[in-house]
Order: sequence, then C-alpha cells, then structure tokens
Amino acid sequence: MIDPLVVARAVHFASTTMVAGALCFAFFVFDPALNKVGDNAPVGLPLRRLVTWIAWTGLAVAVASGAAWLILLSAQVGSHALSETVASDVIGTVLTQTQFGRTWLLRGVLAALLMLVLAFERRGEPSRVIGGIKVALAAVLMGALAWAGHGGADQGIGGDMHLVADVAHLLAAAAWVGGLIPLAFLFAATWRSRTETDAAVTLAVTRRFSTLGIISVGTLLVTGVVNTWFLAGSMPALVGTNYGRLLLAKIALFLAMVCIAAVNRTNLAPRLAPSPTSEAVRVAFRQLERNSVVEAALGLLILVIVSVLGTIPPGGHLQPSWPFALRFGPAALNGPIDRTAVAFAAIGVAGGIVLIIAGALLQRWRWRMVLAGLPIIIASLAALDRSTVPAFPTSYYRSPTGYTATSIALGHTLYGQNCAACHGAEGGRDPADHHEGAVPTDLTADHIYAHTDGDLFWWITHGVEQSMPGFGSVIDDNGRWNLIDFLRANADAVRLRTGIRGSGYPAPDFSADCPDGTSVTTGDLHGRLVHLIIAGADAMERLQQLAHTHIAHDLVTVVIVPEDSSPPDAPFICVAQDDSVLAGFAVYRGKTPAESKGTELLIDATGHLRAMWYRGLEPAWTDADVLRREIAAIREPAAAARAVSHAHVH
Repeated sequence: MIDPLVVARAVHFASTTMVAGALCFAFFVFDPALNKVGDNAPVGLPLRRLVTWIAWTGLAVAVASGAAWLILLSAQVGSHALSETVASDVIGTVLTQTQFGRTWLLRGVLAALLMLVLAFERRGEPSRVIGGIKVALAAVLMGALAWAGHGGADQGIGGDMHLVADVAHLLAAAAWVGGLIPLAFLFAATWRSRTETDAAVTLAVTRRFSTLGIISVGTLLVTGVVNTWFLAGSMPALVGTNYGRLLLAKIALFLAMVCIAAVNRTNLAPRLAPSPTSEAVRVAFRQLERNSVVEAALGLLILVIVSVLGTIPPGGHLQPSWPFALRFGPAALNGPIDRTAVAFAAIGVAGGIVLIIAGALLQRWRWRMVLAGLPIIIASLAALDRSTVPAFPTSYYRSPTGYTATSIALGHTLYGQNCAACHGAEGGRDPADHHEGAVPTDLTADHIYAHTDGDLFWWITHGVEQSMPGFGSVIDDNGRWNLIDFLRANADAVRLRTGIRGSGYPAPDFSADCPDGTSVTTGDLHGRLVHLIIAGADAMERLQQLAHTHIAHDLVTVVIVPEDSSPPDAPFICVAQDDSVLAGFAVYRGKTPAESKGTELLIDATGHLRAMWYRGLEPAWTDADVLRREIAAIREPAAAARAVSHAHVH
C-alpha cells in the first residue's frame, strides 16, 4: 500500500520544483534570449503566460500538499487517526516545537509573499527587479526543504556541510528539472509556428539552457557525492539497504537524464538554425521537445524517490545485507602494491563503462568503443576477483554492543555453555578436543582477524557446513554479538599474555566513578593513560606505592576494580564498581575473576591495551620504563602514530 505521507511529500517536492524551475527559466534563460533577439517573437506572450500559470498552480498545489504533509506527519508523531489529529493540539506542537514545524511556517510565509508578488506584478513587459524577487523567493522556498530532510538533522561542521550540499542540490535540481516543461513548450510552439523570430529565440534559449544545465549537472554531481557520503557512507550501505538501493535507482535515473541531455547538446542542438522551414530543423525541434518531456518525467520519478528517501532511515544507520558472494579481503589493501592493483582495476572498470557510454552517444565510433570497453571491464573484474574472499549477507553487519567489558563477560559465559566442548576452554586448537574426528578450528589463530564481525555472526547463526552446527535458535542476536566480542578479546588476550604487544589491542569499554563525582568511560579518557588495577589482597600497599610515584601524573588516570563493595579510600583513583568489569578483564589474564586479582593493565592514549603484568610475570614489569614511553608518545603525537596490528573495529 502506498504511504500517503510519501505521496504528499512527492507532490510537494514536484510542485515546488516546478515553481522554482519555471521562474528561474524565465529570468535566467528566456527573458535574456528574448531581449537579445527581439520582443516581437510570437512565442513570447504564450510562454510567459505558461510560466505564470505554472507558478500559480504550483504554489496552490504546494500549499495544499504542504498542509497534507503537516497533518500526516503530525498523525504519525501523535499516533492518532487523521480526524483526531486535526482536533488535537499535536499539529500546534509540531509547528512550534520541531524543526520541521518551524521550517514549515517559514516556507508558508515565503509562499504567501511569492503569491503577493505574482498578484501585483505589472502586466506587459516584466520588470527585472520583480523577476529577481520572484526567483529569490522561489529559491529560498525550494532550498528551505533541506531543513525538512536528513541534512537538517546533522550537527557540527559535518552537519553544516551536509546541509549546504542539500540546499545546493535542491536548487540545481529545480533549475534543471523545473525548466524542462517551459523548454518543451517552447520547442513545440516553435515547431508549430515556423517563424524565423521564434526559431531565433528558441536557438538562443537552447544555448542558454544548455549552459544552465551544465552548471546544474556539475552541482548535482558534487553535492550528490557529498550527500551519498553522509547518508550511505560505504558501499555495503549503498548496495545492502533499501535506502542505498533507492539511492542507486535515483543515480541511474540521473545518469539517464544526463545521457539524454548529452544527446540534445551534441546531436540535436547543432542542427537548429534560425530558419525553421528546413525539414531537418523541424525534426530536430520535435525531437528536442520529446526528449525534454522524457527528461522531465525522469526528473519527476527522481523526486518521488527523494520523497521516499526522506521517510526511511539513511543507509549508514542500518545493518547492510551484502548481496554478493564475494567481498574484498584484508589482504587486498594491506600494502601499497595491493592498493595500487585494486585502484587500477577499479579505474579500468570505470574506464570501460565510460567507453561504452561514450559509444552509445557517438554514433561514428559506437562499436569500436563498445568493443574496447567490454574487454577492459572483464579484465579489470578478473583482477579484482584475485583480491576477494567469500562473503555472506551479514558480512558488513556492525556489532551493536560497543565492545564493552560487560559484553565480553556475557560472551564468555555463552562460550562456556555452547562452544568450549568442541573448541576448548580457551578457544585454541587442542588435539584432545576433537569432536567425532574433526579438528576444531583454532579461534585464537591469526585467521580470526581476517573475518569481519558479520562473518562470525553468520557462522554462529547458520553454522559451518560439516564442521559446526548453527546456534541461531539457541542464542539470540545480542548473545551472538556478545560471543563475538569474547572471541575478539580472547584472541587478543593470547597475544597479550605471550608478549605480542607492539601495537596494542582495543580495550573494552567500561565506566568508573572518579573522586570529583563524575562518571567516565574509556572513550572519555582518550588522550590519557589508564592504569587499570584489579584489586587483590595487597591493594592498599600497591595504591600507597603508586601515590608516591609518577603514576599519579596528570596524564595518567588510575582505575581500580575493588575486591569487594568497599573500595580503598584513595583520592587520586577512579573506581569501577560493576562486577562485569572484573569478569571481562579476567579474560585477558586467562583466569577466573578470583584468580585474576592483582592483575594490572595499561591502556594507552588511543584506547588500546599496551601491557599486562602481575606477580610472577617474566620478564618483571617496571612501571617507569613503559610509562615513560607512553607519556612521551602523548606529548609527541608523531611518535604515537603507529599502525595497529591485529586490530578489530567495533
């Protein structure tokens, strides 16, 4: 069933576009061309009447559809029926307390002002001043729609960039799409009138509109890339979500419009001449009329898609379902040679597509370009295939857990209940843990870092053929993400315990209460060192020692996980009271929470675990050496810029 809100948005976008585009066409294209050729062209008065009719009709439809948009959105916000919404105060609340409502009121004032200007416009020769006022009001009316979309919801510098791009995108679309109907009318009128004056005016209009079209297309391309980056942000979101696929459909329609415009500019426009008596010229006028109508229809379809896009979450906010059987593997972008090969292969695919499109436009070289483009695309895709690995629909799912100590602790429990029987207590390969003759996968080996969280989620859910059953019916979604967090932490822990510490491992997030009354997380402490202490029997002795050393430096935050509910009274430490912090970090020690007491870990300024020590550890831990190096890294950012090996991103 078609959503009435989408219909209202589509009609409103289309009508506003027609108003802004028609007035822009008259002011920037038609009036200057008419003044250049002469005001006595028979087509002049009918086209001005058409523009006025479009402006009045478009405004009336925009006001009506805008009111419907407001009522339907208010009903959605208030979860009421339409009749109840109109009688309630929900509409007033939406108007006064939401950005959409305030934008709606502003645009209502602009529409009223534009109607006044149209009503009091002098008859006869239009004034350039009044024409400029009409265009300015229509442009603001169109551009203000950006505040009713996703661009108006972003904050900060990025939000400002997105909003500016949205405004420019709307204005460029209106100038191009909205001007196509008057342009088609002009071609049809000239084809019928057969007068040299009309032909001269139409020729001048075509040239000016071509320039306007090039500016609009360039603006749409640049702002479209910006908007796609903000709203999709990645290839998985572009091809793996409904939002992204609609965006791709919009891009395809836009490219079709560009192709038609290119045919108009390169093949048909050069055939025009001041004398319309030639049959070839009249055919060109007729074809230009039809192409303009087709372009306008495609533009209206794009506006319908835009209306739908504004009612659904952006692709970047959704879990993308990867539709292909392959994806780029981590080795594809590991080194400069690999990255260069992938880049050249991508350029080859793009170049082949450009050749085929150019061949479709240039009749003389058509088959040569197509025959050259196809092998280039095939060879480039073959080169890309060597950098790919198998993929699954969930390969690009993002874990919603935030990689917390609590999630790791929960995952550890689930691992013991469902996985330890086959994979062993610590997840490593143990010949004694064979299950029916099959060697269990080593879940701590390097290959674990080559798989995305989404890959692991798929295997845990559906199983691995002839190797592992699926647990989708046993463990819920959140539990599977918890389990994945444990697998990541456990693999890191093996390396941390065996001394592979060079670049650090992502530290789980947790919260702690500090002496100044604030509650902080590891994310809040980025830029500082965090010394985490799992308190043992000698906790007070250790804290007294630290109180007299450089650990209390202003770049170091000490966090203690207390042994019981009564944490030591030390004014320079923060306290993590949640039991899950102890359980989560016990994974790194490879012991039970009780056996992990006395363990200390260092989290660097980038939020990575850099070291772990405890009594009996060899070689012996020295506070001074590691802390001196890490503090120097904070004070010298260049020294802190290090690649994170084995890092996994959440």
